[in-house]
Amino acid sequence: MIGKVIAHFEITGELGQGGMGSVYKARDQHLDRTVALKVLLPEKVNDPDRRRRFVQEAKAASALNHPNIVHIYDINEADGVLFIAMEYVAGKTLGQIIPKKGMPLSDALRYAAQIAGALAAAHAAGIVHRDLKPANIMVTEQGAVKLLDFGLAKLLERGASESDATETLAEVERTLEGTIVGTAAFMSPEQAEGKPLDGRSDIFSFGAVLYEMITGQRAFQGPTRLSTLSSVLRDEPKPPGEIREEMPDELGRIIARCLRKEPGRRFQHMSDLAVALEEVKEESEAGQRTVAEPKRRPARRWALMAAAVLILAAGAAAWRFGWLASGRVAPGAVQATQLTISPGLSTGASLSPDGASMAFSSNRSGRFEVYVRSSGPRGSERQITSDGQQNIEPSWSPDGQTIAYHSVARHGIWTVPASGSDSPHQLAPFGSSPLWSPDGRQVAFRSSSPNDLAWFDWGSGGESTIFTVDADGSHLHQVTVARNPAGQHADPSWSPDGKHLIFASLGPMGARFSINTLWMVDPASGESRQIATGNLVNQVSPVMTPDGRTVYFGAAAKDGFGIYSVPLSGNTPAAAIYKTGKDVPGGIAISRDGKRLFFTGMRTVSQIWQTATDANPAKALYQDEVVRAKLPVYSPDGQHIAYLVQTQNSIQDLWMMNADGSNATPIVSDQGMANGPGWTTDSKAIWYTFATTGGFQIRKFQPADGSQQVLLDSKEFHTRAHLTPDLREMVYDGGRPLNIWVLPLQGGPPRQLTFDREGAGFPFLSPDGQWIAYQLYRGEGTTISIMDRNGEHQQTILASPGVHFPYSFASDNRRIAYTACPDGVWNVYWIDRISGETKQVTNYTAFGSVVRSPAWRPATEQMAFEYTEVKGNVYAIDLPGINR
Repeated sequence: MIGKVIAHFEITGELGQGGMGSVYKARDQHLDRTVALKVLLPEKVNDPDRRRRFVQEAKAASALNHPNIVHIYDINEADGVLFIAMEYVAGKTLGQIIPKKGMPLSDALRYAAQIAGALAAAHAAGIVHRDLKPANIMVTEQGAVKLLDFGLAKLLERGASESDATETLAEVERTLEGTIVGTAAFMSPEQAEGKPLDGRSDIFSFGAVLYEMITGQRAFQGPTRLSTLSSVLRDEPKPPGEIREEMPDELGRIIARCLRKEPGRRFQHMSDLAVALEEVKEESEAGQRTVAEPKRRPARRWALMAAAVLILAAGAAAWRFGWLASGRVAPGAVQATQLTISPGLSTGASLSPDGASMAFSSNRSGRFEVYVRSSGPRGSERQITSDGQQNIEPSWSPDGQTIAYHSVARHGIWTVPASGSDSPHQLAPFGSSPLWSPDGRQVAFRSSSPNDLAWFDWGSGGESTIFTVDADGSHLHQVTVARNPAGQHADPSWSPDGKHLIFASLGPMGARFSINTLWMVDPASGESRQIATGNLVNQVSPVMTPDGRTVYFGAAAKDGFGIYSVPLSGNTPAAAIYKTGKDVPGGIAISRDGKRLFFTGMRTVSQIWQTATDANPAKALYQDEVVRAKLPVYSPDGQHIAYLVQTQNSIQDLWMMNADGSNATPIVSDQGMANGPGWTTDSKAIWYTFATTGGFQIRKFQPADGSQQVLLDSKEFHTRAHLTPDLREMVYDGGRPLNIWVLPLQGGPPRQLTFDREGAGFPFLSPDGQWIAYQLYRGEGTTISIMDRNGEHQQTILASPGVHFPYSFASDNRRIAYTACPDGVWNVYWIDRISGETKQVTNYTAFGSVVRSPAWRPATEQMAFEYTEVKGNVYAIDLPGINR
């Protein structure tokens, strides 16, 4: 084959052979670049199963764009030869570089973090690798990892359900009678048994790879293939800490959790595993790890093990409850100057080219408009827009002539002269968060629009990607692809040379925090890379310094929120430049000389409201300056309300009050993250869920005597769960993609009720326990759907554009209360599941506030619901000289 030309690829050497084909080094004659050419063996071309797997590899890998996954350039057939052209990686396989006694810890952790990131990206795109092993992982001379060989990957086509994919899995898994595809030593138990697979199978394989990287030994081995499979199914590997005594205890626990036989006891998501590894890597580099004591000193070993358990428990609580490590603080005191004075919210500073003025938006007049004022502490203001269309997120053009902004009511990106002398002009029909390129020729923006301005809602459901549009409204161009990277792509910002965009990828909020990540992307090619920020969460609003060396962003640590900086090169961890405490920083901008930074400090004021009756007006039953007061639930007799109060990022308490708002009392407080809640049918007890250091519990609380009973103690964490009225089953959402499940509390396996490819979540039950309402994720919106308790008669009853959040049934078991924002403003509505009739219950007009969780008072038309306002102003800080 050497010297042969296939299509426009000239083969120059052989790289390797496998069961399906050969891999050659080749030259792309069109683009004059070196590629790897994978060719299906001639005798396999007519084998439909081999062809299917070969094509599947190209489809699976080409669906991914990640720096640690090999790029696919083309799949084609020429002169009867079926081939895949892919990125050529110069280096060695991981299997070739693992020493007999294991790798240096720093190398192993560095490679493992890259592998975990690649698999997390694949899983987010719906792809399970299914053949992870050292031979399928390349390491370049520069230490970069490239994941190869997606020939066994399970690729869920869009529109196909999980059940469709798993039904045909047996056809794909076996190439010869009695032969299971994959390398036995790295298979998960469920793969060895030919069962349906999900991402947790890759997590097991990853654990086996990491075990070998650390110890130099196979976790599972035997003299024959059959005996190796038997070891995978039955044996527990020797703890890696007994083979390599200087290994950090936490790393051993991570490996052990990956290698659990039961998928439900492993890490449930690769992204969570990646975070855990990153923490081990960072703390190991800092020399702060607890090291296992050698066996020859058993007494001290047990003492240290006991201490390690306590430390690990505290560490698990730190992650579970948000007690994250404090960010490194940069030297030098920094003071903030408040620039706007608003009783509501002023947000989104954008500087004029000369830095003397700033544009911002404010709802001081009742609706958001764009204003301009001096960027100093004093100066006059002038209003630029006045059309009442909820205009936010202004961006000043580099020539100083135009301001771009997002109109919530009109939708899309608009421009207006900075003088305010002319009417607005629409630049793009959709999107938000506009930002001009440094040369003023383009505007980058986020494809979706914010539903509100509360920080805890930034990572809500739906898709969002980054686009650019020319300054004249032409050449609309999509820069990033949905779910690559995972999460909603938001807050785009240009590099000083205009060649790259940085953005935040907002993950799901879960119970408290959004595990966001920061990325840099080339708008021309779409190639992106992650910006390392350590173990901070809620990373938002990244901006680059004028010299292009540093990124500033907002984030959260255990001691509250702050503004951080991190160099784009090197391994220096992120440093806290200014701590904002309870105020969430957003809308960050930097002056063109790099000396001043502007941001919005936002804080929430949360209330539980009750709708009006013929005799009484609507009123706030509870109000406080807390993160959220939420999820009210009336007792069946209608006399009391149970609800949650999130006093700080890491604490969510269970409260109870009388139905008129009197006697508001915390009943489970300062313990961690309570969730739920619900009532028993006799109105005498409240059940609620609770996140523990080891997983998840459902507890029953008796207000009369303060006693509690644990109804379920699980190793798996569930954010949203509801109990049936008889307290025998838990209905919850879980898995990737998210779907609805039911679990018997007295034992037995969970049963999946929905099999939706895009996701189904937030289930709740009718008072009679016979119906389940839930939401389906559809692009940037959500629908309202129903099914019976057994998962039958699934039906979508509301699928209009936008986001709809159902929460409770009326006593008639027909009407469902929900919130929605069809015009950019949240309100409460209900829909009849049988007739389809809808009705608006509240009439708010202010954009930016949160209206959620409307709970029906039994046997009445009255509801209680959450209403959270966002307040804040624009501030400026002088940056330390070291960062200029």
